[in-house]
Amino acid sequence: MQCITSPRTCDSPSETLNLKEQSDANILSKEKFYTCHICNKVLKVKSSLTRHLRGHAKTTDYVCEICRKVFTHANLLTRHYCSHEKESHVCDVCNKAFSRLCSLKLHLRCHTKEKPYLCHLCDKSFAFKGDLTRHLRTHTKDKRYACDICGLKFYEKSHLSVHLFNHTEQKPFICDICGKAFSQKSVLSSHIRTHSKVKSYACELCSKVFHFKKSLNIHIRTHTKEKPHACNMCNQAFAQTSSLKYHLRIHTNERPYECDVCYKTFQRGYQLKIHCRNHTNEKPYVCHICNKAFILKGYLKKHLQSHTKDKPHVVCDQCNKAFTSKSYLVLHKRIHSGEKPYVCDICTQAFARKNILMNHLRTHTKEKPYICAICTKAFAQKAYLDFHLFTHTGNKPHVCNICNKSFVRRKRLDSHMLNHTGEQPRMCNVCDKSYMDKSSLRQHMNTHAKEKCHACHICGKKFVVEKYLKKHLRIHD
Repeated sequence: MQCITSPRTCDSPSETLNLKEQSDANILSKEKFYTCHICNKVLKVKSSLTRHLRGHAKTTDYVCEICRKVFTHANLLTRHYCSHEKESHVCDVCNKAFSRLCSLKLHLRCHTKEKPYLCHLCDKSFAFKGDLTRHLRTHTKDKRYACDICGLKFYEKSHLSVHLFNHTEQKPFICDICGKAFSQKSVLSSHIRTHSKVKSYACELCSKVFHFKKSLNIHIRTHTKEKPHACNMCNQAFAQTSSLKYHLRIHTNERPYECDVCYKTFQRGYQLKIHCRNHTNEKPYVCHICNKAFILKGYLKKHLQSHTKDKPHVVCDQCNKAFTSKSYLVLHKRIHSGEKPYVCDICTQAFARKNILMNHLRTHTKEKPYICAICTKAFAQKAYLDFHLFTHTGNKPHVCNICNKSFVRRKRLDSHMLNHTGEQPRMCNVCDKSYMDKSSLRQHMNTHAKEKCHACHICGKKFVVEKYLKKHLRIHD
């Protein structure tokens, strides 16, 4: 059988068809393209290249006679004139008006959800041809727009333009309501919605409403338990790509945010922002009842519960002490159980709380990140710095309401109040004798030192109190 596109003879019709497909591919591969020597954009028609080059030359031939706006192409000027015409084409759904009928037809796809442009690689569909063109670049990995400063590449020129603001720290788009500035106009538009009480996107499952459709889609995953973004290292899944991005830093140990004062690094920007408040002593969240200020909004929220009559609380089942949150109760129960899950890698000393371990580690590293802004004296803990600052101000905020004696620390005031009340809360576990303060009790316990009647059956070590023996036995477990 003679092939219709080749002098070669074929044995079957199917082979003829295959040869025709190969021939078509060869014809396409020989198709002539025209490349812009300035930006490397590829065009199929020579006239298109000519018009495109005018854009680089910034030709000012086409000027609007009404507003004097300048265009590089005649067709762009023609389209622009429509913006001065009366918007006679109105959408029947949302009443939005357009000057051109074709613009209205494209707009209607927002309501009809029509997406006629289909990607032949992943079957994803789009409402507009331009969106499909940009999407195809994600398959070809064609990032033709590169940043001259950091080398980062982008699929679209507009994305590069927005990225450049990160280097200049320029934020030209300012909110008229609160004065907050943004590097992108689209981000400003989204921000303005937060000032509006109108929330257009409602969850059909719980009726919660949102400003943005993206926020609604993420929220719906809390109902469906969908977590489409999986970590390729540990298989942990997340509902949002941003959550996965931050999680990956745990594996890579990437901490891109560094404190300018103490050089401590963080995985997230907001963590650095909160940390810097330790150096500046900034406390933006203020209680409207007692004017006490806090670093975090969560701390203020918990504090406000102390002013309410109906305090939500959980009760310890061993001593009936009440707490405003379950997390406080968990920490408190470790006093009864003796649990100390946080162990120092250097000296193996154990602690009930993580923050106490962190403070302890500084005794090994000699790190003192908290610096006095007045005399530059450094401290290992923020609490020590706070107390030190009172030596400069002379302020003693904790005042006894009986004798007006004042103290720097609340703990000192509490101890002082026992002198007025006569209360002796520190009780000896051996003889039930009680004392006003911890140091007096410690001195008394030394009198029982020779009365160690509780012995360990494994190593023979003796203890004054049985509970100390029980704690000791955990070493042998």
